[in-house]
Amino acid sequence: GGSRYRIGTDEPAELVRALENALGPSEPVSAEVDEETARRSQRWALALVVVVVAIVAAVAGMFYFQMQPPDVMVSRDGFTVRSLFYGDDFAMDDVTEITLEERLPRIEVRTNGFAAGGVLRGNFRLTGLGVGKLFVERGVAPYVVVRLRDGFVIVNFKDPEASRALFEELVAARSGW
Repeated sequence: GGSRYRIGTDEPAELVRALENALGPSEPVSAEVDEETARRSQRWALALVVVVVAIVAAVAGMFYFQMQPPDVMVSRDGFTVRSLFYGDDFAMDDVTEITLEERLPRIEVRTNGFAAGGVLRGNFRLTGLGVGKLFVERGVAPYVVVRLRDGFVIVNFKDPEASRALFEELVAARSGW
C-alpha cells in the first residue's frame, strides 16, 4: 500500500532475505527520506544548542549583575539597599544602632541568599546578630552594621572609603542631618 516500516532485528541479513523471498526485491530507500531525517535532526540539534546557550548566558548574566555593588540610597526617613535579587527599604525609626566594624561576625547559615567569590547578598544568620541581610564583599573591611528592631543590615564596598562614607551618611541621616 505504499507504507514504509522500519524493523529492527539481531539478524538483519536473514530478515532482508525473508522479505525479498516473500515480496520480491525491494526498492532502495529514497535519499529524500534520509535528507529530511537529517534536516530534522539538525534543526533539533540547533534548537538544543540555542536553548543551552540562552540558559548559560542567563546564568552568567545573573552572576555578573549579582556580583555588582549594591545600590544604597539614604534619606532622613530611611535607607534602601538594592541588588539584583535582594534588597529592601529600612525606616530610620527601626534603626537601633549604626556601627563601623572591622570584622564580619561568623556566618552560621545562608537562609536565602547569594554567595560566590566572596560576594554575599541576601538573608543570612550570623553569630550574635541572628537573621538579617548582607550586602558585602567578604574580607574587605570596614563593614557598616545597621542594627534594626528586627534584624540587621550589613553593607560594605570594595572601596573602604565608600563604606566609611556610607557610614557617615547613615549616621547623619539618623541624627536628622
